Amino acid sequence: MYGRKIVILSIILCILVGFYYFYDTQWVAKQKEEESEAKRIFTYAVETVEQIRLKNPKGSVVLEKKGKDWFIREPFHALADTWSVEQIINTVANEKWERKLEPLPKDLKVFGLSRPQTEITFTGTELKRPWTLYVGGENPTNTLLYLRVDHEPCLFMVRPYFRNYLDKSADDLRDKHVFRFDKEDVFRVAWQVAGKFFEGEKKEGRWHLIKPEGEDIPSEDIESLIWQLKSLTFRKVIEKPNHLLSYYGLAKPTASVQLMNEKGILIGEINFGQKQKPSPTYFARTGKSEAIYELNYNVVKGFPGQKSKTEGKPKENKGN
Repeated sequence: MYGRKIVILSIILCILVGFYYFYDTQWVAKQKEEESEAKRIFTYAVETVEQIRLKNPKGSVVLEKKGKDWFIREPFHALADTWSVEQIINTVANEKWERKLEPLPKDLKVFGLSRPQTEITFTGTELKRPWTLYVGGENPTNTLLYLRVDHEPCLFMVRPYFRNYLDKSADDLRDKHVFRFDKEDVFRVAWQVAGKFFEGEKKEGRWHLIKPEGEDIPSEDIESLIWQLKSLTFRKVIEKPNHLLSYYGLAKPTASVQLMNEKGILIGEINFGQKQKPSPTYFARTGKSEAIYELNYNVVKGFPGQKSKTEGKPKENKGN
């Protein structure tokens, strides 16, 4: 009899534990997730966005997606930094409102939304119509920011930092890589630096110096040169230079690099120059492109082959 009571009580306890688990960890969690999703401002999938129009105090920019890459279409044509563009999209898509004001206030000027300085429009084939978000001012305590979506009859309030992600100019969103190539396509590299010519070849995943004979440059140093070129970024681009190449030190480059594929066909080349006055400034020019890039630093300084074999060796003492 006593044992039967224990079994019954155990069954009841299991049922209660199971109910608590379902209610607390499953149903309640699901309810919280649904409530959180309901607070999203942008209710479409980020993959549907194919064009962006962004206007802010820094100007206006139009971005367009082709394949996996984003491009700037206005105010100039250039490859965009896809990561920076996707950061904007994800910020808007993931933002959730803290408070909602409804119905829509009659005087939007009070909220900085009569003539908003910042607005962003998403367009895509799967979007029924262009989706526009207007950014207003902050509340009196500067703890929340007012937003309006299209002509919805309400205002949303979010954290003020949200505006920082939309405070981007066309130059901010531009891809700042100087030299674009696929690293896996490079099987031969030739470079000139410090009055010397070098050539390396990749075999079985490792780099070997083939010119000049007698020199010894580790595979890792040649690999590092490729990585430097791949990650090289510019500070400023001069689309149509007003000076001769000699002004930028590019008539007689301080260094140059050529990249070739497995068949020895040229896939890219770049020249480096510099001017000393009023302060040292470093430049680069790819192929026969008219544009000249002002660099953030002297990348040539890290090129392999600038140290002689005897450099760093202790001098022989001939006195003994």
